[in-house]
Amino acid sequence: MSAVLVIGQRAWLSARVIWDAPFMVRFRGVLLALLATLLVVALMSWNPADPSLNAASGQAATNWLGANGALFADIFMQSLGLAAWPATLIIVAFGLATAIGEAIQQRLKPTPLKALSAFAGVLLVSAALSALAPPAAWPLATGLGGLWGDAVTGSAVAGLTALRIPGGAIICGLLFAGLGLWGCGYAIGLRIADFGEALSWGRGMRKAAPTARTAKSRASAAKAPRVAKRVPVLDLPDDDQPVAPARGDMPPWDATPEPP
Repeated sequence: MSAVLVIGQRAWLSARVIWDAPFMVRFRGVLLALLATLLVVALMSWNPADPSLNAASGQAATNWLGANGALFADIFMQSLGLAAWPATLIIVAFGLATAIGEAIQQRLKPTPLKALSAFAGVLLVSAALSALAPPAAWPLATGLGGLWGDAVTGSAVAGLTALRIPGGAIICGLLFAGLGLWGCGYAIGLRIADFGEALSWGRGMRKAAPTARTAKSRASAAKAPRVAKRVPVLDLPDDDQPVAPARGDMPPWDATPEPP
């Protein structure tokens, strides 16, 4: 029995060494990003009428990834509703951060705390979406946040109603939206200072736009060919050619007598 335990411990240690090896970490990141990207493609071509666990149909799946894509897209949409989009995008970001390594891990470093924050953030975003009234074109029987969003929001609204607090859906929607966005932002490494920097950058771009237009107009004016101004030239007689004075300007002794 002791030999079996020793062999098991050594096998476990060897598996952990291989699992934590740098090449294995990058491989896991690439695989995670690839699977999440395929899920994004499946969500882009999601059709509620495709055959899945919730829809029985004899027609062929119209999903771009076939029957498997239709199945996974329907599971995510039924479970999270529109919150399936941020969920898949966060998974893609985590996979890329793990695959690329230190290039982007300063902000987006996958940790157990960030994974928990992403899970809670997506769940709260789905709950906030369920607080909204779905439009008539929404094809699912659940709300915009799927089954999980309806469960969380329904429980919270029921609790507020039991406490006789009016506007339970509005309160839950605003609260869950703020907490969900904060959780997703923390998971991908966003900071409060980033919003200030984004605003400053936007203001700088607005101020730089008129300056760029003025510089462009000046450059176009400088490149335009200049037309030389025409100076009027007086038609003066040549200095060598004698000019006869007018009759009124001649003295009387030089004047030629007029014929009678």
